[in-house]
Amino acid sequence: MFRVVRNGFGGDGVLARMVTTAMKTRDRTIIATATEFEEALFQRWSRSNIKPEDVYTKILDSKEGNLEKAIVARYTEYYDELNPQVYTFNIPRRS
Repeated sequence: MFRVVRNGFGGDGVLARMVTTAMKTRDRTIIATATEFEEALFQRWSRSNIKPEDVYTKILDSKEGNLEKAIVARYTEYYDELNPQVYTFNIPRRS
C-alpha cells in the first residue's frame, strides 16, 4: 500500500511534504496516518543509505524552504537514533 500511495503522490519528496503538512493538523486520525507514512519513508531512506544532508538533493529536488527544513530535521532525529555517534578515546601509554 505504501508504494501505491508514494507513486500516487509522485514520489518520496511530494509525499514527505504532504506528510509533514498533515502533521500540523489537529485531527488525531490524520496525524496517526501521517506518522505511519513518515516512518515508512524514513525506513526506506535509511535502507537506501540516504544521510540527512543528502535528503535535499536526492529527495527534495534541492529545495530548502521551511517545509523541507522540517522534513530534514525530523529525518535527522530518526537517523541519529538509528546511528548513534560512537565516541572513541585515545588514551596514550605512559612510559
